[in-house]
Order: sequence, then structure tokens, then C-alpha cells
Amino acid sequence: MLEDLLDEKMGLVEDKMDAFFSQAEDSFFVAYDRGVLGVYKDLNVEQMNRMFTPVLDNFKLVSTVCLADKDGNNYMLMHSDDFYVNVITQQDLKSHKQLRYKWRKCGGEHSLLMKDSLEYFFDPRTRPWYIGAPILGDKTVFWTKPYRFMFTDMSGLTISKAWKDRGGEKHVLSYDVSIFDISWFTSQMEISPRGKVCILTDDNCYLGLPKDDRFKEPNDLLDYLLIKADSIDIPEMLTAKTEVLKYKTQKELYTYYFHGEKYFLEVKPFTLGDSTFKILMFIPEDDLTKDIQIFSWIVIVILSVIAVMTYGIVQANQSKRKANNLLSIQKQEIEFKNQKINDSISYAKHLQEAILPSIDQINKLLPHSFIFYRPKDVVSGDFYWKYSFDSILFYAIADCTGHGVPGAMVSVVCVNALNRAIRKHGIVEPGKILDHVRELVIDAFSQNQNEMADGMDIALCCFDFEMNKLWYAGANNSLYKVSQIKKGVEIPMKSICNADRILHDYPATRQPIGKSDRAEKFVTHEIELEKGDCIYMFSDGFSDQFGGPKGKKYMSRAFKKFLLSISDKPMEEQKVLMEKEFQEWKGELEQVDDVCVGGVKI
Repeated sequence: MLEDLLDEKMGLVEDKMDAFFSQAEDSFFVAYDRGVLGVYKDLNVEQMNRMFTPVLDNFKLVSTVCLADKDGNNYMLMHSDDFYVNVITQQDLKSHKQLRYKWRKCGGEHSLLMKDSLEYFFDPRTRPWYIGAPILGDKTVFWTKPYRFMFTDMSGLTISKAWKDRGGEKHVLSYDVSIFDISWFTSQMEISPRGKVCILTDDNCYLGLPKDDRFKEPNDLLDYLLIKADSIDIPEMLTAKTEVLKYKTQKELYTYYFHGEKYFLEVKPFTLGDSTFKILMFIPEDDLTKDIQIFSWIVIVILSVIAVMTYGIVQANQSKRKANNLLSIQKQEIEFKNQKINDSISYAKHLQEAILPSIDQINKLLPHSFIFYRPKDVVSGDFYWKYSFDSILFYAIADCTGHGVPGAMVSVVCVNALNRAIRKHGIVEPGKILDHVRELVIDAFSQNQNEMADGMDIALCCFDFEMNKLWYAGANNSLYKVSQIKKGVEIPMKSICNADRILHDYPATRQPIGKSDRAEKFVTHEIELEKGDCIYMFSDGFSDQFGGPKGKKYMSRAFKKFLLSISDKPMEEQKVLMEKEFQEWKGELEQVDDVCVGGVKI
């Protein structure tokens, strides 16, 4: 049990490290893919700044962006306090120039504050991130070893990758990634009353500092990042190092004594590129045994309560004279169990709400939008989801197998699969995201011999607001776009339209996310956007609802006509009209399924 507790605490640190570097790589690949497509070619400094300031604004761990070519020309953007700084290197056969621009972004506009030249020499081709950058089409990147950045004097690592343009010219993109957040996390982590965690580089310098009275405020860390572990007097750490050196073979779990007290030291490697870091966690045995004692007392109390309740029930059954008392006890037990079930479902609702993006978050990214979300029970198998970086926004409406608590449990698996596909694996095309999510979901529900067909139907789209496009892929769930009818454009037969607007139906791939008799690749649709277009994604709960004067299903064609009829209204009004339509159609009948409809106006 001691080892299980240690592994659980170590897992928290490993998850933080994975999330930290995955976040940097996710942002990096979006910018890199644009470079491969030639987006940065022939742009001036101000245009480049507009491209990269969102990276520095939204990913605080990224302190510097660089873009260099084979001739030694280099574009650099840094963020410092309320200002942004460019260092532009221009090289030719006769001269070497470095220009510095200092400016501020205010209300979306770039205000130049200063322009001067720098005297010292800088050639990006001599930097490790340029030399080591791989030219590969896959998701391989180069991570430097930790060091102190030249221009910002911050400590961190640099991620880079190269590509060649159509003329065969080499270009390298790099991000400087600060390690400050890692050290702040480890120095504040409460793994036990006296336990500590730290992260060391391969040459025993601090990548993540341990908990210590000297590191109570963020600024306290700055002078200690990447210094030798032996140079800070942390007695438990120094004693642990001495004890570990006594072992002839390396292992993950050590024991040693400090001031006469037994300590556990767990060491886990963490690989990033060509570097391998060491995560060290040292905890007094007494801290762990207290956790076990508390857990043991809880188990004892629960078992005692169960024993007492069982004894009471047996005694009651033995005597008919106590039948009334028994009925009373049973009634209380049923009420108690019902309350526990309701409490559990309410807690499940809070957990599900925690994985759903807040309406405020969605309104911030999509100011002209609505979500009509009505679970059949307290919790839902339907969910909405978003993920964004730079000018890219992924947005989805999904319908998981079942509803209520079982549907909500499946939704947790599916949300996790979506996050992993984009954040960990860097996939950005909706169809390929769904291909990978299907594999993750099938794997999640195939951990034992019982074959399960759980999964989801989903409409997933990727908005790029700079290009005025979206890319959509669906698993059984279509996407509708309502747009203005253009003069001279022929309207297809059987189209859903009115005097001035038409509904376009982009069909989904006819298979679920999950096991399927005939699996095929999910199709991605590229859709041009214009101002005033309305995009709708939805589960089948609305169209499958029984109601109306004859108690029949609403049906998808009626749903299309209804969306078309409200599409010219403001989005808040559309949501009100949708709630009214659903309630009036349902009437006194029971709601048959979860309902989720998302609308976005461009």
C-alpha cells in the first residue's frame, strides 16, 4: 500500500510535466504548419507580429518566437511586462544588421514606441535550436537542453523544427519555453506534510525546485532556476543523494534515514527529446503511514456500520413482533439509500459540469452563439466541447451511448479522447481527429473480455476566423449552414429555403465513434464562411422527441425548417424560440432523450 500511495503522488507530477510540454507542442505545430504552407513568406514585421502575439498572450510559458532562414536572417518576438520587443537580424555579403523594435499592443493596434540598432553580433545558424531542428513531415521536434535564454535571461528550453520551401530554402521555427511554471508547481506541491518533489536535469541542476521556506513567492524562484542541486542547502535532498550513491545499481524506490527517521525516495525518469530529467520525490515514512491509518480507520468504521446494520436486519427478521420496527428501519434505509443515490447523481452532475466548457468561455470565443442543453435526467450523455489556440477553435456537439449516469460516464471517456487527440497527438484535421478518437474509445472499452459497443455520435468542426473557413467531420451527426441566397445562383431541388435564405446540409460519415461492422475513414468537409452565416450542430434528441397533436416524432425535416425560420434572429432570441418550440411540441409527454443544439453566427 505504501508503494501504491507513492505511485499515485508521483503520477500527479508526471501528468503535470506531460501537460506542460504538450501544451507548448500543440501551439508550436499550429504555427509550424502555417510556415510549411508558406503563410509567413514576404510578410513585414508588423504582419508577423499580428501572427505571433496571440501565442505570447495565450501561452504564458512561451517567452520568445524565432523564425530563421539559411542565410542567417532572423525574426524574433519577445514579451516583456506590458511591452513587446522585436529583434530583427538581416545579413548579406557585406553587412550584418540587427534592429530592435519596442512596441505596445492596445485595443488590437500595434503602437511603435522605439526603434534602434544593436551592436553585438547574433547569427541564428550557430544556435543549438537551429542546428538540431529536424526536417521531417511527422510530429518529431527538437528540444534543446535547459539553458538561460540570451535575450530575456529566463531559464528554459527551446523547441524547434525546420522545413524547406518550394525553392529548397531551409527555414526554422523555434519557441523559447520558460520552466518557471514547473518550478512553481513543484515548490508549492503538498504531497504530504513534510514530503517534497523536485526535478533535476541530467547534470543535476534544478528544473523544478522543491518545497522550501525560501520559495513562498513566485519571484523567490528566479535566482535558483537551473542551479546545481548541491548549491542549495536542503538537508533531505543532500542526504538522499549520499544514500543513493551507496547503491551499485539504479532503481526507482530507495529508503534512507534522515535524523533517525526513515524516508522513501522514488526516482522516475522523464524523457523530452534527447534529454532525460529525473523526478525525485522524498517522503517520511510517518507521513505515509498516517495516510494509511486514516484510510484504515475509514474502512473499519464502514465495516462496523455494515456489521451493525446487518445484525439489526437479522434480529428484526427473527421476530414478527418487531415487524413494524423492521418496516420503519427498512423505510429509513431506503430513504437513506435514495438520498445517497441522489447525492451521488448530484455529484456526478458537478463532475460532468467540470469537463464542459463554461458558457462564459464559449461566449468569449463565439460572442454570437447559443447552446440549448437539456439533459433527460440530471446528468447527460450529450455534451458540448471546445478547444482553442491562436485563431483556431475546435467546437463539437456529441451524443454518447445512453443517457443519465451511464451516458455521462461514456461522455467522460469521449471528452478525454478528444483532448488527447489534439493536445497530445497534435492532430488538427477533424476527420483525422475522429479516426484517432475512435481508436482511443474502442481501446478504452476493450480492457476486458466483455465486448462493449459504447461510443458516441458527434459533429466536430474547426473554425479558422482569419481565413473565414471551417472544416467539419461528423460521426452520424450532420452540420447545417444557413446562408444568404446569392443572386444568379441556382437553388438545388428539394432544398430547404425561404425567400432569401437557404439551408445547406453537410452529411456525416454514417458510422459512430466506437465499434462498427464496416469501419471507414471519416470525411472532412471544407466550408467557406461569410458574414451572417449561421452554423448549427446538434444531437438527435430534438428531432426524436415525441409530441404535437398526434404524439409523433418531430423529425429532421421539421427541425431544418424551424432552424431556417429563426436563422435571421439574434442568437439569444434563437435560443429562446428553440426552448419554446421544444416545450410546446413535447407538451405533457416525457422527454425521450438528452437534447443539445449549438448555434454560431459568423
